[in-house]
Amino acid sequence: MKRFLAAPIGVLVLLGWYFPATAADLPTKAPQGVYITNYSWTGLWVGAYLGAAANTTNPTVTDGSASIDVGAAPKGFLGGVNGGLNFQTSPVIVLGLYAEQDFANISGTGRMPGFFSVTNASNYLGAAGARIGYLLNPSSLLYAKGGFAWVGAKPDFSAIGTAKGVSDTSFGWQIGGGLEHRLNANWSVKLEYDHTQAGDKQIDIPVKGGELSSINKYHIDKAVIGLNYLF
Repeated sequence: MKRFLAAPIGVLVLLGWYFPATAADLPTKAPQGVYITNYSWTGLWVGAYLGAAANTTNPTVTDGSASIDVGAAPKGFLGGVNGGLNFQTSPVIVLGLYAEQDFANISGTGRMPGFFSVTNASNYLGAAGARIGYLLNPSSLLYAKGGFAWVGAKPDFSAIGTAKGVSDTSFGWQIGGGLEHRLNANWSVKLEYDHTQAGDKQIDIPVKGGELSSINKYHIDKAVIGLNYLF
């Protein structure tokens, strides 16, 4: 009887020794909600983008007593460069800082019947601020952004056959958001939408017999697609 039981007991002892040893070598399943990747989002990044934009307000002209909306809200295309620094503070949260500079041709011309036209053109805009993002998966970051902004504009006036050009820079704020998708450890693509609002500008236009004032408002919406390099 003892010889009959010795064989199966020996087999069980060997199996008990073998399987715990091999189990230690097997990959373990990650806890739910924790992403396992070969790279981190923490670090510096730079990039470039292209897109379209529109100033959602029309320039107006006043002679001191009445104001006239000259129509033609500016719209056009832009391109730019951006960069920043990311900090991945948890498996799913990414914080960061950013700065961007757009080079734009956002313009529209309105006419005051029988008198003069106004071409309101935004030549550049930019912003600097902070981002906060949530990782939908290891490669896709949904983020919101906001910060300080500036707009460089050059309204051009044609009054009584005389062209006048005035340049100004307005300051304000920007909010926006987007989706950035990691192609590999270094490259990513993004889709982004931003709203920039800068201070209104009043520009006085001397004309025969008096003076007119142009009120230019800068409420600019833009949508861009970009390519980033992450160091």
